[in-house]
Amino acid sequence: MKNWTAPFAVRTLLLFVTLLLFGVRARASTDAAESRDVEVAKAIAFIRQRAETKLGVEDVVDAVNISRRRLYERFNQIVGLTLHEYIQQQRLERFARRLLESEQTVSEIAYSIGESTDKNIARQFKAFYGTTPTAYRDKHR
Repeated sequence: MKNWTAPFAVRTLLLFVTLLLFGVRARASTDAAESRDVEVAKAIAFIRQRAETKLGVEDVVDAVNISRRRLYERFNQIVGLTLHEYIQQQRLERFARRLLESEQTVSEIAYSIGESTDKNIARQFKAFYGTTPTAYRDKHR
């Protein structure tokens, strides 16, 4: 048996597996967050509205207007992900949707969401979905 170490946290892996198995249903935690915590709800809404842009954690912290540490703690406690993980998840979901809904190339979609090259988003996509963007498009169309 081959020993290997994952370049990601086990929690992140569990999220990815949950998303792959249950798809949209995995958002229940973020929907619940919207009703329980105003700042976390603002952060979620801000991320969802701007998921197709080059969005960083600092942008979210600035939009919500509470301390970075406090937002990190509350977001992680309620959503179960870090801000960075949630931003990445939202961007990849939008990227996947655009792959299926448009005729744009992978590069064109990558550029349209603020990436300077398609290589980084393609690498993240493969780690998240287990396949390349092109293979995903071919399989799900």
